[in-house]
Amino acid sequence: DTLTHQSAFRHVSLMAKSYPDSKLEVVIYGGALPMVVRGKSTVEQGILKLAENKNVAFKVCHVTMKKYQVTEDQLIAGVQVVPDAIIELVVKQGEGWGYIKEAQ
Repeated sequence: DTLTHQSAFRHVSLMAKSYPDSKLEVVIYGGALPMVVRGKSTVEQGILKLAENKNVAFKVCHVTMKKYQVTEDQLIAGVQVVPDAIIELVVKQGEGWGYIKEAQ
């Protein structure tokens, strides 16, 4: 849902600006994959700019990429690949990170 992509991007942008010492990760999986695919994302330019910020990371699930036949060279520059998004979220929560699921 591109409205969810735009909302997630807006929230991360505002949080990064309001809390410049925080670390933020956007973990993308499932149907959200187009958010980080070059030429398909409605927030591509914003992700390119925000990914330059050292406290913000965009990470995408390799399992999801494989399911939808998307390769790393199709991703927006700066987007990192993690083996499994769910495990990424569980590990981060175990380290004390909070989790916000964006939805419309």
